[in-house]
Amino acid sequence: MGSAPSKVQNGTVSNFANTETSKKADVSKLKPFMERLEDGTKGKVLSEKDISKRHEENMIVLQEAIEYLKNEIVIIQTSSNCSSKFKEVIKRIERISWPTQRIHFKLQFEYSEKIAHELAASGTLHNLCDLVINHFSADGQIPENKFELLLNTIMILENTSDTSAESAMDICRHPHFITFLVQKMTQWKDAHLKDALDLERNKLIWYFVFTIYNCASLVQNTSRLRHLKCNSILEVYLDSPIPIISLNSFLSLGCLVKEKDSTILLNHAYLLDLLIEVLSETILSSSHGTWGYSSRTLAETVKKIAKMEKMKKPIVEHGMIPLLIGLTASTDIEEQKVSAKTLRTLLFDKDNKEYIVNHPELKVVETLTKFQHSENNVVCRACEGALWNLREVLHKETKYKDVVEPFYDKHEDPSTDTAWKVMISYQWDKQPTVKKIRDGVRASGLTVWMDVDNMEGSTVQAMAHAVENSEIILICFSDKYKNSDNCRAEAEYAFQLKKKIIPLRMEKGYKPDGWLGFIIGSKLYHDFGGGHTFESRMEGLLKELKNSLEGKNDSMTPRASKGAVVSNPPEHTNFQNTPRSMDQGHNLEVNQQATYEPMSDRLLYPPHTHLYNEIVMKWSNPDFDALMIETGPDFSASSAMSNNQMVTDLLKSDDPGLPPPELPAIQTSVEPPKKRFKVVTAEKIKELEGMNQSIATKKNTKWGTKILQGEEYINFQSIK
Repeated sequence: MGSAPSKVQNGTVSNFANTETSKKADVSKLKPFMERLEDGTKGKVLSEKDISKRHEENMIVLQEAIEYLKNEIVIIQTSSNCSSKFKEVIKRIERISWPTQRIHFKLQFEYSEKIAHELAASGTLHNLCDLVINHFSADGQIPENKFELLLNTIMILENTSDTSAESAMDICRHPHFITFLVQKMTQWKDAHLKDALDLERNKLIWYFVFTIYNCASLVQNTSRLRHLKCNSILEVYLDSPIPIISLNSFLSLGCLVKEKDSTILLNHAYLLDLLIEVLSETILSSSHGTWGYSSRTLAETVKKIAKMEKMKKPIVEHGMIPLLIGLTASTDIEEQKVSAKTLRTLLFDKDNKEYIVNHPELKVVETLTKFQHSENNVVCRACEGALWNLREVLHKETKYKDVVEPFYDKHEDPSTDTAWKVMISYQWDKQPTVKKIRDGVRASGLTVWMDVDNMEGSTVQAMAHAVENSEIILICFSDKYKNSDNCRAEAEYAFQLKKKIIPLRMEKGYKPDGWLGFIIGSKLYHDFGGGHTFESRMEGLLKELKNSLEGKNDSMTPRASKGAVVSNPPEHTNFQNTPRSMDQGHNLEVNQQATYEPMSDRLLYPPHTHLYNEIVMKWSNPDFDALMIETGPDFSASSAMSNNQMVTDLLKSDDPGLPPPELPAIQTSVEPPKKRFKVVTAEKIKELEGMNQSIATKKNTKWGTKILQGEEYINFQSIK
């Protein structure tokens, strides 16, 4: 974030006083925050010759400043008093770290990136981080005569982290700097939220949050920032009395929070109005930047926020679509790319699709249709993918017939019912491992579709052709897979066509959520994420492929392949939508102390989670009839009917919120319920009893399978 704004009018920030997000903010206090040490906000636009000349002059000044600081390391590493010359050198670096605003943001970034590179390569950035840490007093107070020094230093770090990925990573890797920022923000938060903090420390918070946002914008930094508890303190500053600090906290969290924590953003969705206002100003600005933001960086953050399912609809409802359409038609190809990709991401949401069709004045379909023929491959694919997401709602409209017709052409191979036995859906980051999997599957005699071998012409149509003409889809899932729109389109289309899906985990410890967790559900997965030999993983995968193609897949009692290691079961928060490893079977030869999931996790698709958990927990009560009398109708009147009718009624109910079904009249003979689950034979149960299981697991397996098959009441105490 460059430190200078583009508009300050009549002593207040332009338009910010009118936004709802201002709430209790005294916006006039923002003006001192944005005072600059240069007069670059006025005057005519500089020519390329002027820019080049200024850059050459500033690079000479920078080299002299870097050399000077190397000789003053004692001042940096201690809290020693600083000479006036030392302060002037820091001030000079700050001035040149962010150029005049009289040039386009793209040129500003290119210019500042070179400055940032010199500072990072020379080790000066780490020294400046040390300077900030060492010259604060332990109680959080700002030492006398050092405020300007500290402010200029943090502004250098904020400017360089904004324009240079190298600098952002360098600052984030500093062993103590981010922790220091979090500590100071925590120390000052109460006074800040009460609007009782002095202006000097508010200014520092301003740049602290900006710097964290710059670092969070890089995916390489997100894990470290989460670990350093940035999420917690940023959540506090969402309610800052200074609107731009609230906005930057929101944008930072948009880069950091995971799907399961997206409610944090949803609860502060009103900040989208402020985001849209700032983005509007950047688009209208001749430099495509304002308040230190560029149109591109804001749109990139919107895309990250749009990845969260809960945020897709609010983003559209608050009015983001017109701005994205405007950026898609921008003359800047980078703005075109990010806006087209953001539109595609938003159009995975069902309500957003309907909104687009119901508001033809937005010209979304026309814009996407035009730019799907862009010369830029990224823009072309993003627009084509967005239209693919809209195909079902557009198909209902006669005027869009020509737009969606290509998506409804069947892509079948005339020579065979199925062109490939297996299709591999993956994210390119895992391509080396996926190629080895492809080669292993082909070596077994199966035909395989993989994009590097078979991709021709339209990406979307090639994907549709592959999914439609493959029997089995291997989903090689990881965090990057979940965040890829191409991967999502493939997986959802396979799910829609009811294709056989076999998940392969490619990232150690990764647990899918959101749309990916829904598709993978409680399916067993093969773990290629590390910790096991590749050969043992392939053995298990090939066995399942063979069983699936021959119709012999037994999902109730999966085994690990011979020679495979039994992996630890993942933690479950929702066992209906959490995958389980193929290795969580029973392997006597390798691991005699394997840990197994509880019965409630191993049951396939239990009817209602909240009710079912309660029942499973209480089924261990040896006095089952007494339990049913306590918790429901008197089932003890007919032992022949109790379990059968309970399971039948539970399976019939479509709504977990419905009241319990009425108790039918007692009958002397009861029709056995229709089997919803696969029948497990007596021989199979006997085989299970012989496995290397704990007594509790044997008991759970035996009575659990019988209850699901609708058999009569079981005396738990009789099961040894």
